Formats: sequence, C-alpha cells, structure tokens
Amino acid sequence: MKKISLAFLLLLFLVSLGTFGYIYIEGFSFLESLYMTVITISTVGFQELRPLSWQGKLFTIFLIIGSVGIFAYAVTIIGNFLIEGHLTFISRRKKMQKQLEFLKKHYIICGINRVAKEAI
Repeated sequence: MKKISLAFLLLLFLVSLGTFGYIYIEGFSFLESLYMTVITISTVGFQELRPLSWQGKLFTIFLIIGSVGIFAYAVTIIGNFLIEGHLTFISRRKKMQKQLEFLKKHYIICGINRVAKEAI
C-alpha cells in the first residue's frame, strides 16, 4: 500500500511541478499549463498551445526526462496492485471452492453438549 501511495504522490508532484512551471515560465493559464503538462508527461505528442520560449523548451525537456521514469514507475506499481489484487482474490476463491467440495454431507459442530454428543 505504501508503494501505491508513493506512486500517486510522485504523479501528483510531477503534474503540480509541470503545471506551475508552465504558469511561471510561460505565463499560461492554469488550464493551459495543466494541459501542456499532461500531454508532455503522457507522451501524447500534441503540438504546444503556442510557441515556447527557450526557457519553456528547456523546462519541457527536463519535464519529459523526469516524467518518463516517474510515469513508468507509477503505472507499473498501480498496474501490479490492480492485477495482483484481482488475481489473489480469484485464486483464494478457487481454493475455497475446492475445499468446500470436500465438505458435502458433513456437519460442523460448535460446542459440546448432550445433543452434540448424540450427533457424533
């Protein structure tokens, strides 16, 4: 659970850094900055909203380099969490079904009293 929290925090940090970086460097609005950050991090490859200054281009280069590793790490951790959690649930359910097949026509007696002794 700590890994998935770390993955979400890293993604949130990356999106925040990119968004505020574009606001500060390029003077974009919040929505424009968020859009630029998301298309840069996700490597969609859409064209910039408007031409970037050299500082903006340099910032974008560092954002891409930093985001590739963080984004890959986060997607891997989240994917593993979802897949392993689902597979664990399925395997536990199958194991329980197998165990229940052997319990047909059996009785479970909890506690010992006169009636339980007669049933045994």
